[in-house]
Amino acid sequence: MIRYDKNKNESLHFFNDPLNQNSLGDNDVLSLCTDRSGIIWAGSHLGAGITKIFKNSARFIHVKHEPRKQNTLNDDVVWALYKDKENILWIGTYKGGVNRYDAASNNFSHINNSDIGKKISSNHVRAIEEDNFDNLWIGTYDGGLNIISKKSNEVNVYKKNPNDPLSLGGNQVQNILIESDSVYWIATFGGGLNKVIFKGNPLDQKLRFKKFKTVKDDPQSISDNRVYKLYRSRDGAFWICTYGGGLNSFDPVTEKFKRYPINAGQEDKFNIQNLMTIIEDSDGIMWLGSYGGSLTSFDRKTGKFKRYSFREGLTSGVVYGILEDDSKNLWISSDNGIFKLNLATKKINHYDIQDGLQSLEYSGGAYFKDDDGKLYFGGINGFNYFDPTKIKSNLYIPPIVITSVKVLNEHVKGDREEIVLNYKKNFITFEFSSLDYSDPQDNQYSYILEGLQEEWQLTESSSRVATYTNLSPGTYIFKVRGSNSDGVWGKNYASIKIVILYPFWQTWWFITLAIFLLAAFLYYLSTLRIKNLLAIEKLKSKLAADLHDNIGSGLTEITILSEVASRKNNFEQKNSGAELNKISDLSRQLVDNMSDIVWVVNPSHDSLHDLILRLKDSYSELLNSLGISFRTKNLEKLKDFKLPMDVKQNQRYLTTAC
Repeated sequence: MIRYDKNKNESLHFFNDPLNQNSLGDNDVLSLCTDRSGIIWAGSHLGAGITKIFKNSARFIHVKHEPRKQNTLNDDVVWALYKDKENILWIGTYKGGVNRYDAASNNFSHINNSDIGKKISSNHVRAIEEDNFDNLWIGTYDGGLNIISKKSNEVNVYKKNPNDPLSLGGNQVQNILIESDSVYWIATFGGGLNKVIFKGNPLDQKLRFKKFKTVKDDPQSISDNRVYKLYRSRDGAFWICTYGGGLNSFDPVTEKFKRYPINAGQEDKFNIQNLMTIIEDSDGIMWLGSYGGSLTSFDRKTGKFKRYSFREGLTSGVVYGILEDDSKNLWISSDNGIFKLNLATKKINHYDIQDGLQSLEYSGGAYFKDDDGKLYFGGINGFNYFDPTKIKSNLYIPPIVITSVKVLNEHVKGDREEIVLNYKKNFITFEFSSLDYSDPQDNQYSYILEGLQEEWQLTESSSRVATYTNLSPGTYIFKVRGSNSDGVWGKNYASIKIVILYPFWQTWWFITLAIFLLAAFLYYLSTLRIKNLLAIEKLKSKLAADLHDNIGSGLTEITILSEVASRKNNFEQKNSGAELNKISDLSRQLVDNMSDIVWVVNPSHDSLHDLILRLKDSYSELLNSLGISFRTKNLEKLKDFKLPMDVKQNQRYLTTAC
């Protein structure tokens, strides 16, 4: 395939290289298509598949070990990077010692422990610095500290000697900080912080080291002997990152340490004590990278820490290196590629292998910023360097689509804007996709089900699914929006309306009917109550009339008879007995009438059983005198046969009449 630039009259030839997986899939190209994002799709012959071609996709320059070349990096794993005053890049590797790279001539040379002349103590290099005497200070993983002259090839090696208290504290040198031409600080892993003071060229003398180690029960000693990174902020403060002991500051005058308990105020279990790097940004904020605790900012004015991790878009728990470019962006190497954090907006962009990174895994200590503003990061497959101003974001805003809707795990066919479901079908799954194919695994999504959720839910391309179970009847709107591979979000969203019908007993007509029936029933109960109240009032009136007629007339007759008896008593004492007997009989009759009325209104005498017993008591003497025997049998069965009060009242009338 050939690309021809008619303006420049230049052509560029693309062809298949069996040893390069990023080359054209096949030299026989049958079809070409360019999508809306600018990606070219090339269809090949006889099952060779489709090749996806990006325009200027390689944003990061990648330098790695190439076995077929002699002039190459001699080891893939890079642990240290340093660019000296002559613009020579020095690369510390895992097994290849130190590589010298002259970018101007594209030439590599090497220094390792197998060389006859410049021989270092170990090929596993962890730190490289340059002093003002044209010497390289090289820290190794297991060979201590090496000082080598770039001019004379002379090498001095310093290792830990248990018998010499002034020897280096440990043989694993992680970092070197040059305070001045005579004061150097060495970070050793396990040997604490080491200080060396001298005058003149260090190659001309034997160095002595003063060690600062953790002291039990002394909070003003260093918190851990595993020192990973040394740093001086712009105000001269001395900062120490320890692996296991978190952050320390150090006062070189008093030689006292201050420990900082890192608390970001978040309920997580990230390990933020294993610090690997630290930097002060242009606003004076300290940034800490840790193994297991991701990225943390530290505001020294307020003393507050803030975590940046998965929730903010930094999808890695490991931060190896942090550099700030000239545009107020932090560039962060991790075990999941490189991230860019804009200090003003706190927006995070992610870059991976598709952008030209050496791999997703980088190395602790392998990062450097040169005087031209270029940034360098090393990892397990060489190193990358780049100009941050030339890293352009993908500005293509892809459309977002809902690719599938499942109800009770069954696909809903067709492209619909609204789905109406029975109340029993309330288990719904949505699948969606952002149509950006430049690096689809970096696309991000957020979704919401209006009517149920109040906040948008963030998810990654590996989980482009939203599931909702046991939805209540009602109307919902599912909305989803997406970003492209560089985290640029579109304003548009895809949506679908979901209506879950109410069961019949929750519909408006059923509720209206139920309310009507309930109202009718309540009305019936109220009228029945009124009828009962009226019946009671009627009975009260009858009882009042009976009391008035019986008791009133009886009392009147008693009064008259009493007056007659009194007068006769005065004149004819012998004949007054008849009137007194009448008064006695009448009084007894009143008592009986009163007893009858009380019996009628007594609610405990409302059964047929009670009525029969009453009749028996009332007429037993009369019937006996007439020779009639009145016997009852099995009256207990009649206790549950209740009589209305008006029946009892009528019975009293009959009894009285008799």
